[in-house]
Order: sequence, then C-alpha cells, then structure tokens
Amino acid sequence: MVTARIGNVSGALFAAKYKEMLGAAFFGKDLVVTPVTKTTSNITGDETLTEGTSVTVKGSLYKASDKYAQDNPGLIKDADAVVTFPPGTSIAKDYKITWNSENFRVDDTEEQAFGKTNIYIICRVYII
Repeated sequence: MVTARIGNVSGALFAAKYKEMLGAAFFGKDLVVTPVTKTTSNITGDETLTEGTSVTVKGSLYKASDKYAQDNPGLIKDADAVVTFPPGTSIAKDYKITWNSENFRVDDTEEQAFGKTNIYIICRVYII
C-alpha cells in the first residue's frame, strides 16, 4: 500500500491542514443557498422550479470578470461565476445562490479532493 506524502507530512494530515487554511481564509462570504426542486408537467412538458427554505452558508464566489493571481484555465468556462463551499455542504444543480443582491443558478457541482479527503465543493453558476 502506498501512502501519499508531501515531504514528511502524510496525505491525510496535509488535507486536514489545507482544509483548516481554506476554512479560515477561503470561505469568507455569507452566501444564501436556496434548494430548488424541478418538476416537469406530464401534459405540456413545461418545467417548474420550486424553491425551498433558504440557509446562509460560508463560501466564496468569483465572478468571471474578477482577476486572479493564479488562474486555472477553463475554470470559469461557460459560467458567470464559480462558487466554492466547504465539504459536506448540501448543494446541487438548479439550487439558487444569492450574494450581494445577485441571484445565481447552479449549473454543475464537483467535489475536489486530496487523496480520499474532500477539500471543497466547486460549483459553476450563471446569473438569473
């Protein structure tokens, strides 16, 4: 069995320290997350989005127009913004995110991990 190591630090310890660092500095904005349920009419085929109860969650939001010191190519492709949340946050496609009086709809989500430890959840969103 191979254990991931960075220098003298095990993968699990590195992931824990990285999550600690992200929690303190990375997830600094209060974002309002509203769960959304999509239903499709079996007669007309029209889709209806029904909003649930909103909750405030710590996260970060980067608009496509924002400039970054370290840009990840393709990160904002086909999205108005990228939102990140701590692991374990309940977020899914079509959820609504509100920040600074702007509403966004989640297009897709992806968990980012180091080894087997989830570090954060990234969502591509578009303005609604």
